[in-house]
Amino acid sequence: MNKKVITTTGIIIVILILWFFVVGPILIDKGIIPPAPWEKNEGLVKEIQPFEPSSEGLNEKETNQGVYNSRFPEQKKEDAGKIGYSSELPECPAGAIFNYFPVDKKDIVQIIPVGLMVPPDHTFPAPHAYIYVIDPQHPTENSANLYAPSDMTLKEIGFRRYKEIGPFKNYVDYTLTFSVCKDFDLYFIHVKSLIDPEIAEKAQQSLQKCNFQDLKIGDWCSDITDIKIKSGELIGTIGDAKAGIVGVDIGARDYRINGKDFIRPERNCDLKQRNPTDRCYSVCFFDYLKDELKSGLKFSDLGIERTTAPKCGSVYYDLKNTVQGNWFKKGLPVDPNQMEDDFLFLGPDYLKPEIRVFSVGSSFSNLPSRLYFFNSKNSDYVNTDFKDVIADGNIHCYELKDAREGRSPETFVVILQLTNENTLNIERLDVASCSGTLKFSEPLVFER
Repeated sequence: MNKKVITTTGIIIVILILWFFVVGPILIDKGIIPPAPWEKNEGLVKEIQPFEPSSEGLNEKETNQGVYNSRFPEQKKEDAGKIGYSSELPECPAGAIFNYFPVDKKDIVQIIPVGLMVPPDHTFPAPHAYIYVIDPQHPTENSANLYAPSDMTLKEIGFRRYKEIGPFKNYVDYTLTFSVCKDFDLYFIHVKSLIDPEIAEKAQQSLQKCNFQDLKIGDWCSDITDIKIKSGELIGTIGDAKAGIVGVDIGARDYRINGKDFIRPERNCDLKQRNPTDRCYSVCFFDYLKDELKSGLKFSDLGIERTTAPKCGSVYYDLKNTVQGNWFKKGLPVDPNQMEDDFLFLGPDYLKPEIRVFSVGSSFSNLPSRLYFFNSKNSDYVNTDFKDVIADGNIHCYELKDAREGRSPETFVVILQLTNENTLNIERLDVASCSGTLKFSEPLVFER
């Protein structure tokens, strides 16, 4: 063969290799040329990440304040949380609302009921359920697809930026809030990546405008959207073992119910407008599935299945004129969106409601933030059921356990007194038991 022909053929082959594996991908990535049809996510499960944010591209500010809700300059403050005002939505049906399970059941490790308590982040019962696709006790990498459970409209996309999480820096995951019908909202928190092309494109545009602050605990930014999605469509993926994110939070709000069943609803909810992220109108997503999709569902955590109705849990535990329910450290502002560090919950356990629990935030200098348990016995003012503690002048004493079974190895008790229907005194005492006369020395004061 002619040497000239061989040389020319070799040059052409080199040019083609450079085009397909070097030049072409760069031009596609920059949007100069379109991708091939088979690379457009047409029927393919391919992750679309908006981009890997860095400190250079996120407009950060130095601050030591709490979580900052950084909405965009063109949005008015009073528009925050107004979900469902820009589209015509259908009336909500009387029965089931969802006809597609959001995660393949084969990928699910467990479903945690509404009301999980993990103080200080969730000192109060969490107003959403959880789908785990990774076992938190034995984490191995697994990523599962997230599907639309109904025809819905994406009304808001949120970005949670973590300065550091696991081995990652400037890690971002997504919160997606949907309006399903006129009186029902749904949200997913901790979506790992976005696959739906329209949602991914909107996220890419919005994230670049975020004005994040330099927060250690996680920074927040969001944008209003209006993107329709059909039932069964692939939204994105969930699960990231390296980041410690084992699944997705799934919250539902039904505005048709009496959803303000708190003693002080203004401390738990935004009363001026519908806000899917606060506690009012919280319901269990799984209760609104078609019957055939609910079959065989179990709600559990830590190897314990919740068998008490409602099996999917609740957040409504406030009992007027008793100590049961949600308490706020005295002096806190009336703000339904504040962090839960200085909160205190006294009520039923989220897994075994027959057991009572102290869910303690970070207010106490001598009582670590965690859950403390006891079995009520209603005698001699020792381990009195919270629903039976009233403002009658009596001091009640509690011998607590640090697990649902067994006695705490620490030697202390907790005493409390309801001084009036909305004020609670509480203190840890370093004594072995509730025997003898116990008095307050320096109690913490909580309010409704």
